[in-house]
Formats: sequence, C-alpha cells, structure tokens
Amino acid sequence: MKIGDLEVRLESRQVLRNGVAVRVSGRAFDLLKLLLEADGALVTTGEILSRIWPSIVVEENNIQVHISALRRLLGEHRHLIQTVSGRGYRMSRPQTAPTAHAPTSNVPPEAPQSRIDYALPHVQGYFFGRETCVAHVRAGIDMGEPVITLTGPAGVGKSRLAIEVARMLTAERSICAAYMSLATQTDEQQAYRSIGTALEALGAALAQGSSAQAPGPRGLLLLDNCDRLAEAVIASLRDSAAFRKQLGIVVLLTTRMPLRVSMERVMQVPCLLTVPAVEGTNAALEMFISRIQMLSPGIDVSATFIENALALVQEMDGLPLAIELAAHHTSLLGIETVRDLLARDIDLPSQHMRRMMESRHASLNAALKWTWADLGSTRHAVLAGLMDAGSEADLAGLRDIAEGVGLSSQEALDAVTELVERCAVLRATDGATITYRIPNTIRRFLRQERASTVTQLE
Repeated sequence: MKIGDLEVRLESRQVLRNGVAVRVSGRAFDLLKLLLEADGALVTTGEILSRIWPSIVVEENNIQVHISALRRLLGEHRHLIQTVSGRGYRMSRPQTAPTAHAPTSNVPPEAPQSRIDYALPHVQGYFFGRETCVAHVRAGIDMGEPVITLTGPAGVGKSRLAIEVARMLTAERSICAAYMSLATQTDEQQAYRSIGTALEALGAALAQGSSAQAPGPRGLLLLDNCDRLAEAVIASLRDSAAFRKQLGIVVLLTTRMPLRVSMERVMQVPCLLTVPAVEGTNAALEMFISRIQMLSPGIDVSATFIENALALVQEMDGLPLAIELAAHHTSLLGIETVRDLLARDIDLPSQHMRRMMESRHASLNAALKWTWADLGSTRHAVLAGLMDAGSEADLAGLRDIAEGVGLSSQEALDAVTELVERCAVLRATDGATITYRIPNTIRRFLRQERASTVTQLE
C-alpha cells in the first residue's frame, strides 16, 4: 500500500518512507492496519477498543493519541483519516491522479525508475544463544559508536544478529533503519555510490522526522557482507555528507575481518559452542534438536541421538548455518549417515531450503569459497602446512610453517595475524599456553580443495 512517499507493508508490519523503515508503535500499526482493511468503511470506537486492546480496559482518548500519531506519520495525507463524531474513524484510499492520454508515438515510453528498497530483510525462527551478543551490540549503538563491525567466520550468524538488533530498535525506539547487502556487488565505485545513496536516503528520512532530539542515535544503516568492498565502505563513510553532519547515524557492518579505521568498534560473533550452557544444554545442541523436532516431529531424541548430535555440532564448529544444514539433512537421511558424509568430506548443500538466500550460502563450502581467493596463495600455503602438521600448533610452530613457504619473520607474523582475524585459524588458550588450530569446517574444505586440485591435474 503506497501513500505518498510512505509504503505500508502489512505482512512484515513495516512502514517505509522513501524505502527507509520508520518508527511506528505496535498499537499504532494495529490501528492503521484495521483502518486500511476496512477499505473506507467506518470503524466504530467500540470495534477499535475491542480489536486493539482486547484484554484490557482503556479510555477512548488512547485512540485519539494513536490517531494523532498516524496523522503525523501521513504528513500531507493526514486528511485521509477522518473522524466521524461520536461514532469512530474511517480512512479513505489515496486518490490516484488520472493518466493523460498522450498522442500516439512510435517512441517507446521511458521505463520508470525503480525505487531502491532499504527495508530490513524478513527472518524467521528462534534466535539461539545470542542474548549476550545482542546486549553488547545494543550497548555500542546506545553509546553512539559511529561504526560497529561484526566479525566472525562464515556461517556464524553475523547478518542475522545485525538484522535482529535493527528490528528490535525499530520496534522499541524512534530509530530509522536501512539495510543494504553488498554480497552481489563487485565494483568498488558502484558500491561507493550505492552506500552514499543509502546514507543520504537515511539522512533525508531523519530530517523529515520529529524535530525533538531523543537521547542516543536516530538512524541505523546496516551494511551486510562488506568483506570484498572494505575500501569502498571506508571511502563512502569518509565522504558522506549525511554521516558527517552528526545526524545521529550509526553504521552497523558485517564482515569477516575489521575495517581497521579509527572510529570502528569491532565485536566478534562467537560460535554457539562457546556460548555458556543454559540448564546443562549448550546453544548449538539446543538449536540442532529444535530444528530436527520441527522438521521431523516424531523423531526419538534418545540419549544415543543426543550423543551423536553433540558430536555433530562440534564437527560443525557450532556454526548456525552449518547446524541448520546438518539438521535438514539429518531429517532426510538420519544422523549416522550425515556424520558419515562429513567424515568422507562430502558437502551438505542446501538445495531448496535456502532458495531465498544469496548463492554464497548455498552450502557452508559456498560461504567459505566466497572469500577464499582473497586470502592469496601464501596464506593458502600456510594453512596447507598447518593441516599437514596436524592442524594445530603454537605460535612458534605456526611461524616456522609460514617461513617454510618463503615468508620472512615479519611476513609470517602478518600472515598468522590475518588468518586469525579471518577466523581461518582459531586461537585457543590453556593457562599460559596459546595454540592455533584449523576449525573442523575449514579443514574439510581444505581437503576438498586439495582433492579437487589433484583431480584437475589428473
């Protein structure tokens, strides 16, 4: 439903202005939906009270408060909501201007320009084990950190975390949120322009909003999948007038490694295996069992099944994407078969289950391969050397491996740092001992890449 520069999305319960989500309280949206669905018919005061406040008794002036808020939202179209004295309210449909009949011409009409959609993506399903992460991200936003970067390995759920936080803030507070994914963009200049356009659209939406300045930020731009376009992101933030004008805009990024700029606050998203257990169950196992029970309601969750499930989520490094894929295939093939496939380094593709997601998430291997080339051949060689050495080593051993492929001591240290930052190697501490290991999912990926190379050479 379009009303001037507003778009009302009833299914996702969002109101967008020029493609940017604007704040509407839950009851105000319920009232707007009720009036729109009446299609111009009168909605009585009694019906509004029973539909919007079904289980509590409130005074009629509560309706007037929300009607006033909706009229402010509609701006120049505020007249569409009409008060029927003593009876209730009705909302007229916006008038569509008649189309003038142009003279016949052989020149084809110019294609209308499509408006860029900055609405938050729709996500479903319970959000497991991220309460602490959500609290930390929200605290950073409340503090007005200008750039917050969520880092972590492929499939750890950086995008889902960012989207969930943005949805919470738009639902609870007067924050405008805009979303842009850079996953399919490859050109630095095009990405630079796209990010600048999104920042200007968000700035314009804030300028049209309430003049009363509430504490904390007023706008949130979520830039998803920034891995390959870090320079474009940095340049667009540096050059954006809306970002420089101190309009209260926070930029929330997802990428596998930090931008390394002075204004950046980095938050690493951990795998679910490291989330503290609740009532004896870790979040990774809880997610896997929940997904299995949803896909196969009659499944017998026995002690043996739980033992296999715990081993499986550990083999998947506690990554939500990997757990989701494993649960899908377990519901079809059984948990023993899935474990056997993983032991033989056979990838678990998503096929139909992620048809609406980007192709880079068609499987965990596709997510890993998306930025694999960005590591470069020397980092590949260091990983291969570490895998041949048993997939785990201390810093001295890892530097020896790096120097063994032709790197100087400084280059070896830089290579180790980048591999850790990209989560291709995990850092573990045991007292004073620090070791580095290749995660299970990446080790399987490396073995598959090596086997593919051997096949191509043959």
